[in-house]
Amino acid sequence: MSNRNIGIKDVAVAAGVSVTTVSHVLNEVSYARISPETRDKVRTIAEQLGYGPNRLAQALRTQRTGMLGLVSEDIATTPHAGRIILGAEEAAKARGTTS
Repeated sequence: MSNRNIGIKDVAVAAGVSVTTVSHVLNEVSYARISPETRDKVRTIAEQLGYGPNRLAQALRTQRTGMLGLVSEDIATTPHAGRIILGAEEAAKARGTTS
């Protein structure tokens, strides 16, 4: 493969299965009728190829980016910046507003 991102189609071709099968396996669709052997094969090949989900595609589909924005002129210059940012992230996760 070249230096481009590995996509779901690449995994499907390498595993010899459909894109739908790869999607169902990687998204852990419980009702999909896929054998445990095929599930293992798809996961193994995805890992070997270095597959990672397309965050932009996920955000478009779910309408959630999982991003948290902080706007302040002072946060970056305070000695407590790391704790402030970590606290904001933990609060967002607790509310289920970020992953």
